Amino acid sequence: MTAPSTKEGVKDVEVEKEDQMRINLFARKNARLLDIREKITEKEKELQNLEDASDELMMGDSDIPVPYPHIMIPRIVCGAMIYSLPTEVAP
Repeated sequence: MTAPSTKEGVKDVEVEKEDQMRINLFARKNARLLDIREKITEKEKELQNLEDASDELMMGDSDIPVPYPHIMIPRIVCGAMIYSLPTEVAP
């Protein structure tokens, strides 16, 4: 079957409904794949930032106060908890 020609030599092509459905499915899945890859990249950056922050806290000296919302408060890390103590109470 010959497709009718249009402007500048480009031809219109008839696409079967089944083929169009496959094209649409591919486009949706490809868009989802790209979104997931982008989220993975964001999560990898976030993980790296958290690991860097964890390393800084582990290397930090407990006598040095850690700035927290514009206030200098020493912190003590105990397991998964972080306690902020006044300087007089901190070890």
